[in-house]
Amino acid sequence: MQDLRPEWMDKGFSTALESEIYVDLLYVAASTSFDELRKHIQTIVYQGVPVVTLDVDGLLITKRTTRESDVPDRIRLERLRNAQRAGKNS
Repeated sequence: MQDLRPEWMDKGFSTALESEIYVDLLYVAASTSFDELRKHIQTIVYQGVPVVTLDVDGLLITKRTTRESDVPDRIRLERLRNAQRAGKNS
């Protein structure tokens, strides 16, 4: 984390950390800049720790690519979004 450079912002660089949870740090995702995704930022609490992340719609934006590796994530996120919407309507 300490090696990340602010000048990488909006240049297309990314990094990922995997452990008990998966953290993907993207400066540009699916040709969408951080500023464009800003409205999708939310804070959730995970095991008592506040975590700033994108909401489901923001995550879906980052997965709308032509990469085959994004298809399973996009399908899971669409199912989650549909379940959330169904829960709000009941």
